[in-house]
Amino acid sequence: MTKKLSCTSIKVMGRSHVLAEMRLSVLEQGEEVAWKVSTDMYNRNSDWSEADSLVQQICQLVFADEAG
Repeated sequence: MTKKLSCTSIKVMGRSHVLAEMRLSVLEQGEEVAWKVSTDMYNRNSDWSEADSLVQQICQLVFADEAG
């Protein structure tokens, strides 16, 4: 049995929030036997340092200081 976590979609909600839909799959002999879909919401003050690498990059772009 192995587990695979993947980001299935990212939605940018203006400059205030990023929603990331994640899918956790359980595989047996290469076939998916169970899964769970969850949605994580991030804002400027969230700890997104351990998020999926693509989510981190999107958060960096969205929450970048406009003056910087």
